[in-house]
Amino acid sequence: MCLPFFQLDIPISVYVADRLEVWNKLSQTYNFPDFACAVSMEESVFIKSKKLWSDINVGSFEETVIHEVVHCFMRVYSSVPIPIWLNEATAIYLSGQYKYYSPVNTEGIDMNTLDYNQAMLYDLSISKLLMLLEGESLKSIITRISQEVLE
Repeated sequence: MCLPFFQLDIPISVYVADRLEVWNKLSQTYNFPDFACAVSMEESVFIKSKKLWSDINVGSFEETVIHEVVHCFMRVYSSVPIPIWLNEATAIYLSGQYKYYSPVNTEGIDMNTLDYNQAMLYDLSISKLLMLLEGESLKSIITRISQEVLE
């Protein structure tokens, strides 16, 4: 997928921590959340190796790498602001992780006020995106919502 507001000329690096000590040092240095198994920052993805993978992670190792790389593209390469919910929903959708989430009702919820402190962020985000995708392309959704945020 190539979106017109992405500049795809900068490489994204993926760092895999093969030992827990390495992950813990990265986590302390960059202040990763305690629950994190993968984090994207600027043009980099940091992820625990498969041997350190946990059953509590949503999706496979490969899906999580894709999820975090999508975050890099959405955050770093976009020239317009993208709401948290749309950033997460796009990463979930393009990585294939949406199959792990159950649909929830998003009616009456101001999606643009969601943040990472809300437990239902991921469920609400992917539910809203899947509903919008029934009548609109992903490119159109991202463009339209990003423009709405600018207004």
